[in-house]
Amino acid sequence: MEFLCGLMSNEATNEKIGVFINEANRMGIEVLGPCVNHSAVKFQPETMPNGHLAVRFGLASVKSMGSDTVDAIVEERERNGPYKSMEDFCYRIPPQRVRRNQIEVLVQCGAFDWMHQCRAQIFSTIEQCLGGAASVHKDREAGQMALFDMTETTSTPEPCVIHQEWPKSQRLDEEKFLTGAYFTGNPLDSMRGIIDNPKNVPIGTLPDLTADEIRGMRDMAGMLRAVAIKASKASGQKFAVITVEDFTGSTEALVWGDSYTKAAAVEGLLQEGSFVRFRARITEDEKTGGKKVSANGLELISTRAKRGAKAARHYEITLNTARHNAGDLELVKETLLRFPGRVPVHITFRNSLGNRASIELGERYRVAPCDKLDELLSLYS
Repeated sequence: MEFLCGLMSNEATNEKIGVFINEANRMGIEVLGPCVNHSAVKFQPETMPNGHLAVRFGLASVKSMGSDTVDAIVEERERNGPYKSMEDFCYRIPPQRVRRNQIEVLVQCGAFDWMHQCRAQIFSTIEQCLGGAASVHKDREAGQMALFDMTETTSTPEPCVIHQEWPKSQRLDEEKFLTGAYFTGNPLDSMRGIIDNPKNVPIGTLPDLTADEIRGMRDMAGMLRAVAIKASKASGQKFAVITVEDFTGSTEALVWGDSYTKAAAVEGLLQEGSFVRFRARITEDEKTGGKKVSANGLELISTRAKRGAKAARHYEITLNTARHNAGDLELVKETLLRFPGRVPVHITFRNSLGNRASIELGERYRVAPCDKLDELLSLYS
């Protein structure tokens, strides 16, 4: 495990981090998200509550986090213990060693999820906490902290205002952009049954496929992470270069000729975020030594999946083992009891390996769905 963590440098790109995490997951090793109360500067082994070893994401590998800021966060925590709140964090880290935008990044990537508030709520408190801490830091620098040193340097909290959590797609996009990985879910989860079909070639296995394994056409499926429409310099004929992502990695694929013409005629098909499947021609790339993919018969799979989801008559809650604990489960149950109704409640438990287990709560916890219930449980969407 120590050796595995040592493979990651502070300057690792998002692409390299994504490959590292996919490899760790394939080995059955969880990679836990960044956390100001657990992360070191670099990737480090961490023992989880169940006794299993995992890898904790290093703060230095989060975008926009300079070495001086990361050192300040880790050193202060090791000297004086875990941070208790956003306010406590702002009081303890000198303003010259952490910028506001860096704190925002830490919230967006999940490094404050241990507070068990939705990220939108935590984000909204940053300005107030920095403002309160600024005067304390100023007095400390002026040597006027004798009184404060004898008391708690915290202000009276304002009444709690519930904020609707950011949409799941936004949270996951920010995690991916800032760390190179997803930790609290995956945009592909709603299509897992289709994308994980054994007949589909997992993208992460492409480099290892033999000549025999790539002979003929193979099935592939995933989400379009990027779409670039181009034109041939010789003929002016249009074609597309798509980046397809599944649960194991991502790859570029070429859509050209009749395949492009048919795909371009389907509304919403060649768009970022679309879920697609296709027949793939996989060949050796003589220049790079890797694999090239050409996509044929590209088709949408999201419409069919959405119809199936609509037919499911239950209220869905998701608890992530890296983000939530038994206290969250109790809060969920207490909230459900405030909105009695007839709709069954399903709770899905998910870890960072993508393993999932779902249960249906008893009749006592059936609810009448409404906007207020959605708001109170937005942390668990």
